[in-house]
Amino acid sequence: MAEVGGRYRIEAQLGEGGMGEVFWVVDTRTGEDLALKRMLRDRRVGHRGKRAELRFQREFHTLASLSHPRVVEVFDYGVDADGPYYTMRLLEGEDLRDRMREGPMEAKEVCHILRDVASGLAALHARGLVHRDLTPRNVRLVDGHAVLFDFGVLVDAGWVGDVAGTPAFTAPEMVRGVPIDGRADLFALGVLAYGMLTGKRPYDARTMMELELAWSVPVEPPSAIAPVPEALEDLVLDLLCLEPLGRPPSAAVLIDRLTALGGLEPDPGLAVRPGYVASAAFVGREAELELLGALLSDVAAGEPRAFYVEAESGGGKSRLLQELAIRAKLEGAAVLTTSCERAEGGPFATVGALVEEAFAVAPEEATRASATDAALLGRLFPAIRERHAKVKLDGDVGEPAEDRMRLQAAVQGFFRRLAQEKLLVALVDDVQRCDEASAAALAGLARSGAVGLLLGLARRLGEPVRAPGAVASLAELEPRLRLAGLDPDGIAALLRSLFGDAQHLSRLARRMHRATGGSPLFCTELARQLIETERVRYRDGSWIVPEDISLKGRSRGLRDAMRARVAALSESARALGEVLALHGGELELAAALSLAEAVGRGGDAHFGALGELQQQGFLMDSGETLRFRHDSMREALLAGLPAERKRGLHRHVADVMLAAGADGDPLREARAGWHALRGGDEQLGAQMLERAGRRLFEAQALADCLSPLEAALEVRRRHGAPDAVLADLSYMLLSAGWVSKREVGERHAAPALDLYADLGGLRHAERFAGAVGWRLAFVLALSWAWARWLFRFGEARGPTPLRALSLFAVGLSYATALAYSANRKADVDALVARADPFQAFRGHPPFAAYLSVHAMRDILHGRLASAAARLSEARVLATRRWGNPLSLDERRLADAGCRSMRVLVDVNQFDARLFDDLAAMEESGLAFYAHAAQTARIVRHRYRGEEALARALEEETEATSLALGSWSTDLQRLLFAHPAYAFCHDVEGLKRSLDALETRVAEGMELEVRVTMTKAEIARERGDYAASLALLEPLLRTLDEGDLLFRQYAASGAAQTALEAYGYELAAKYARMGLECGRDLEHRVLLPWLRCQRVLALADDALGRTDAAIEGLERAIELAEQKAAVVQAGELLEARARIAFDAGDRLLFELHRVKANDWLRPTRNPGLIAVVERLLEMDREAEVRPVDARRRRPGASSTETTYDRSTSSPSRSGEHDATVVEGAIARSRVPAEASEDDADPATVVEGSDG
Repeated sequence: MAEVGGRYRIEAQLGEGGMGEVFWVVDTRTGEDLALKRMLRDRRVGHRGKRAELRFQREFHTLASLSHPRVVEVFDYGVDADGPYYTMRLLEGEDLRDRMREGPMEAKEVCHILRDVASGLAALHARGLVHRDLTPRNVRLVDGHAVLFDFGVLVDAGWVGDVAGTPAFTAPEMVRGVPIDGRADLFALGVLAYGMLTGKRPYDARTMMELELAWSVPVEPPSAIAPVPEALEDLVLDLLCLEPLGRPPSAAVLIDRLTALGGLEPDPGLAVRPGYVASAAFVGREAELELLGALLSDVAAGEPRAFYVEAESGGGKSRLLQELAIRAKLEGAAVLTTSCERAEGGPFATVGALVEEAFAVAPEEATRASATDAALLGRLFPAIRERHAKVKLDGDVGEPAEDRMRLQAAVQGFFRRLAQEKLLVALVDDVQRCDEASAAALAGLARSGAVGLLLGLARRLGEPVRAPGAVASLAELEPRLRLAGLDPDGIAALLRSLFGDAQHLSRLARRMHRATGGSPLFCTELARQLIETERVRYRDGSWIVPEDISLKGRSRGLRDAMRARVAALSESARALGEVLALHGGELELAAALSLAEAVGRGGDAHFGALGELQQQGFLMDSGETLRFRHDSMREALLAGLPAERKRGLHRHVADVMLAAGADGDPLREARAGWHALRGGDEQLGAQMLERAGRRLFEAQALADCLSPLEAALEVRRRHGAPDAVLADLSYMLLSAGWVSKREVGERHAAPALDLYADLGGLRHAERFAGAVGWRLAFVLALSWAWARWLFRFGEARGPTPLRALSLFAVGLSYATALAYSANRKADVDALVARADPFQAFRGHPPFAAYLSVHAMRDILHGRLASAAARLSEARVLATRRWGNPLSLDERRLADAGCRSMRVLVDVNQFDARLFDDLAAMEESGLAFYAHAAQTARIVRHRYRGEEALARALEEETEATSLALGSWSTDLQRLLFAHPAYAFCHDVEGLKRSLDALETRVAEGMELEVRVTMTKAEIARERGDYAASLALLEPLLRTLDEGDLLFRQYAASGAAQTALEAYGYELAAKYARMGLECGRDLEHRVLLPWLRCQRVLALADDALGRTDAAIEGLERAIELAEQKAAVVQAGELLEARARIAFDAGDRLLFELHRVKANDWLRPTRNPGLIAVVERLLEMDREAEVRPVDARRRRPGASSTETTYDRSTSSPSRSGEHDATVVEGAIARSRVPAEASEDDADPATVVEGSDG
């Protein structure tokens, strides 16, 4: 006969179940007959096999710790060559299954068996455990008593991740995904009772899928089948209630009723504390759930919807999502749920969890939905790789922003196609912890919508946000639900779900509300404390709540309550809890046990510590993994942890994670690296962080790769890593920073360029150039660099010199663009100087790098024509077919890149070439540059005064912008917005721009000049001309003469301000200043130049130089109409109409008024329509009394302002202490004795030009 473990001789097989087989064995040491349970061989294969082994081990230790007469007794646990096993008492007698085959049983016998089984269940439920597989084959009748055995699918009460058990005995809540507690086992007990009394099953189903249909048919009363006492029948039907609240609340209540019904003696082994507090009823959120239910109906009707929920810790957001998931499943939707804490892993980890769910709940639909982009999606998601194994995966295109856009579009496309196949509900909890790539994809889906998809996201407040930009966009969704605390009635309902109809619950609810602020979690925690301290007691089947119950000493707040629970833990449980808390996230049982062993809690002790943490409500077993029941419990374990102990725990976690391996997940490897680094092992930590960061970068998780790469770079630099390694890490940080985080890119720009300049020989070329010229200098430097490269090995070798030069050129473009965006002129000049060596390649493709960075400097200084010419030449060189080292993909990127920069010029200058460039960018097949083209179209609409079209296009492209996750295109829109709003008299737009500009300045960008000009334009629009000039005049004095861009805009603003204040000489002065800056076509910026032409014409007319005014105005009108500069053409024509009106030429007035109307009214811009409306008003007023056309100016406020004749400075008429300023600087105060209507217009404009 075979022996197990060299000790137990197998005599016979007793039975076999889904998880294991049971043998009759003899202990050869004692001669005692025992039962031995062993896992089935096929259950021990692969990763799931390891998990099953651990659950098998846990089953033994749980049984060993119960020691209950109605639960099978276990003795020894061991492992041999065939796997794990444990021994238990050999139960004589028969299975309940065998007894039931004999036919219906007497009521008293049924009560006796049910009470025995309920007594064993009570022991489980008191520890917060649920059996889940209570069937006749798991109940043994021995010596007149029933004994419960087979605990293979045991779980904690609460939310459970899997469905297990025998279908006909499975409670509805186990299938529907709601929290379960001991009442799920009581349902199964009802099925047992029904079968014992009638010989039939109440709900006959062979599979889980058949259950809902079976439950839809009312159960036949037992008395209709066999003689059953009425009271016992009532109890059985109570147990079979589909709603848990309709069943007896605990095993204790059931035992009392069975004792009375069967006339049985009391059972002293009854456990008295129920374990169902962890799964309190869902209360107080009915209105929110109804709102979300309405959204579900909208989606079913074909309208895409999304919502956002936020709540403080313990506020019930997770429960709300779970209740919605249940409702959606009942409506037939495919429901995908994940928590960002649980969805740990590589890039797109959260989305990846949803993809896995999709293949689990709708495999055929998910396969079809993923087919279109399988080559891209397969790079990210194993499930898609497996389903489309024959598809060759796409590589990246070499440009981080472009590759990211392609991946984002593919991810969003998958969910859109899936939603077309099947009504889809995707619910994401704890979005504040979402990886950046997933957050961007979810935000894009939420903002753009997908027919057939309801997307829900929930955030815990008071916790740092991992992807702030995307989550901020999600927070703008409607509806946005902010869950407040429960009111006293809601708390009372919560307490009734725990304590039934006990007296004094309303009073307790009011006191709890004062103590907790209505936090559902804190209320549940207080209820648990009251039960444990026996302030609330269970007696004779009822809960007793004292009338004068006090919460004194128990209402210090949730954090204090959790810390008190930590203090009550044993030393071993607390030590294990601390290391598990430091690890964070969900853990498989193997990982938890490894951590226990790492902190010296090996052997049986670790099961005891785990059991205590579970029993005390810190940990819960979802069926697949262990996790903290709530974040507050994890935080309480970490609070006050000494630095040295924390460092040691970090080392333990790193060791365990390293031993387990990362399974291909770079974020998991990064977490292990952080633990190693914080645990004091710098080199190991840096190695893991570098490896993880590189993989994240390659997967275009550009925001997620920054922290690990920076940490690795710092350590590698400190430990003397080769230049090639430092250069590579710095370059990745520069390029990723350019897309996702500007300050990181700026921080690593100079080191990356210095290192690649050295590796490519540029430093030596610069040294030789003065003596031999750039071309020969390059030849000598490259020769030296090649020789050095040939004699370097390993990671010190790095890229070839030519590759290093290429990376230097690309990095220089990134670095210059970063400095350009921040308006750092000195930095741009320094970076442009670094391009000088590329002069050696004049007329050849590498010269394009030189031209591109010089073009950026030209744009910054207002030399727009020069910039456009350089970019045109760069585009031709970079796309040349012959003698070009760039690949076809690189040429395509270079072409789109040059066009996107030239667009910045052409959108300012209203150049017709703009449309060719935009079309080419949109047709390039490069998503990033197609988005850049759309951004330029937004700018163009805004410059044309078409604000409604601009906003509509912004809304349309927001999803793409979120998918890109880049700050650069958002900044581009901002930098063009504030001048456009000024030209269109849009004060609200100016204020929005000012707020955004000041935020950028606070972030370190040198945009103070733009802030000043925007403030001045706001002051002008409000009629505060003194304040406006007080800002602009000092600015004009301090701006460098070569800063032609800002000088033209500032001069045009000052000129417009002086004109509106009737300071005609001053207006003419500043207008001429602006025109002089743009006299050379090379330097002219069209829009401020046309504005200056208009101001000068009106000022000249007011000063009697009408012929000159008309001549200049006619030339400007012709140019504006030729360029189709809508706003400027309309306002120039409006000015011409004014001059005609003032001259009494009604025909010319009407002609130009109509033309101005034709340009401005179609924009539907209120500020521009007001311009032409004032002309009509002026015409109507002239029929009644004489009108001075110069007194009707666009942008003027309701309070008129004049210039004092002695100063030509603006002062408000009608104010008794009007401020008189020269150049907007206060000098004296004089009373204004006459109103504007009494003033002689001729005298108003006399005096100096200021």
